[in-house]
Amino acid sequence: MSKAVCQWSDIRYQPMQHADLSRVMDIEPRAYSFHWTQGTFEDCINNNYQMPVMYMGDQIIGYAVYSLVACEAHLLNITIEPEYMGRGLGRMLLEHIVENCSQQDVETLFLEVRVTNKPANRLYESMGFKSLGLRRNYYPGHFAREDANVMGLALVEGGL
Repeated sequence: MSKAVCQWSDIRYQPMQHADLSRVMDIEPRAYSFHWTQGTFEDCINNNYQMPVMYMGDQIIGYAVYSLVACEAHLLNITIEPEYMGRGLGRMLLEHIVENCSQQDVETLFLEVRVTNKPANRLYESMGFKSLGLRRNYYPGHFAREDANVMGLALVEGGL
């Protein structure tokens, strides 16, 4: 498949709506072997999770799900349309999340990432996330469960 061309000026964000779920559910299983279900996304929408959707023009090319509790945020899902991966869009979406968290007085942003997902681990490290430990057997795998790297980003000076 040929790589799609990104028009950076066309990128915009909107909160996920139920109407977005058919496109999200087209992307999700192509992006992950062990993907979220439509019911999981519906529950997140219904429970007011933060769910930015990244659009290029009128096309959904990425989305994320994170929760806010007190002064912490937990990134649960961040996905870029596989056709658009490797163009810096994941970084753009993550920067958008970090900016929104900062505006909402979040002190620390946490996440888990498969230890085998080297590109994602590199992205998070390059943005200042620190490895805080492992969650053993956290993710399902094809042959065995996989460990998660627990990471955190301090959004206030002196955090973590």
